[in-house]
Amino acid sequence: MDRELLSVIVLNYNNGDYIFETLESIVNQTYPSIEIIICDDCSSVFEEDRIREWADSHKRPNIKNFLIHRNPENMGTVYNAEKGFEMASGSYVTQIAADDVYYSDDVFETFVDELERLGKDAMIIAGQVAMMNSTLSANNYDFVADSDKKLIAECTPQQLFEKLSVRCFYPAVNFWRKGLREIVGSLSDHYRMIEDWTESLRLSRMGVRLHYLDVYMMKHRDGGISHGNKNGTSKSYLYYANDNIEAYKREILPYIADFGNDSVKDIIRNYSWWISVIDSPTEGESERPIIAKAVRAVLGKTIDVLRSIYDTVSKKR
Repeated sequence: MDRELLSVIVLNYNNGDYIFETLESIVNQTYPSIEIIICDDCSSVFEEDRIREWADSHKRPNIKNFLIHRNPENMGTVYNAEKGFEMASGSYVTQIAADDVYYSDDVFETFVDELERLGKDAMIIAGQVAMMNSTLSANNYDFVADSDKKLIAECTPQQLFEKLSVRCFYPAVNFWRKGLREIVGSLSDHYRMIEDWTESLRLSRMGVRLHYLDVYMMKHRDGGISHGNKNGTSKSYLYYANDNIEAYKREILPYIADFGNDSVKDIIRNYSWWISVIDSPTEGESERPIIAKAVRAVLGKTIDVLRSIYDTVSKKR
C-alpha cells in the first residue's frame, strides 16, 4: 500500500559525527516513504561531501529524497527548523536534533498510523522521550511523567495551555500534519532557540489538541543547551534565557486573567527566575552589559505589576 511522504528534518549545529547515528536511525525505519532534509545552522565544520557519500552508500528504497541546506550565518534553532518545514514536501513532518536518535525502527510507522487512526482533525502527536546519557547507553529518566500523560489526555486545549504556561512537558519531537505550520505561524521573528515550548503554548491556546501516544519515540542525548548548561555562563544560554522571557511576554502574560491563583503565582516566580539569569554575568564579563541592565529594569517593573495584579485577583476570588 502506498503511504504518504514523511519529511524528516535533521537540525544540525556542530554535531560532528553524531549526525551519522541520527541518519542511521532514520534510514533504518520501516516506514516506506521518507524524505530527509538536513538543515545546518552554519556549523564551524560541516562535511557535506562526506554526508552525501554516506547517504549514497546507505540509500534504501524507502528514502525518496535527500536534501541538504546550509544557512550562510548562524540563525538559531527556530529559524533552522522553520527553513526545514519550508523545504518539506511530505504530508507529515517530524524533526530531530543531529545528536539524537529515533528509539526504534518502527517509530515512523507507529506514529503516522496513530495520526491516521485519530482522523484528519488530529494535527500533532508526540510520544515518550528517553533522556539518555551522553553516549546513549543509559536512560537517565523519561521526559513525560505519568502525571503529565494524564494532563495531556484529560485537559481541554485551554486547560492544557494554562498547565504548559507554568512549565514545558510536551515533547519537542513530534509528528505534524503539514498544514499545522500555517496555524502556528512564524516563531523565528521573536525566538532564536525555543521552538518546542512556544509551539505547544501557541497551539493549545488556539484550541489545537496536542495528542500523545505512550510509546518511546526518541533517545535524547545529554548535553544540550536547555538542560546541560544552566549556569548562565554561555552566550547560547543567554539566548535561551532571552527566549524564555520573550515567551512569557508574548505567549503567556497577556492571557493569564483566567488562570488559577496557583498558576499565576508559579508563572511570576518562573518569570522572575529567568530575569535573574539576565542579571548574571556571562563568561568573561565582570558584569552584565548596560543593555541587559536596562532590560532587567523594565522587566523588574513588569514583575511588580504582575504581583500587584495577582494580589488584587486573589482578594476578589
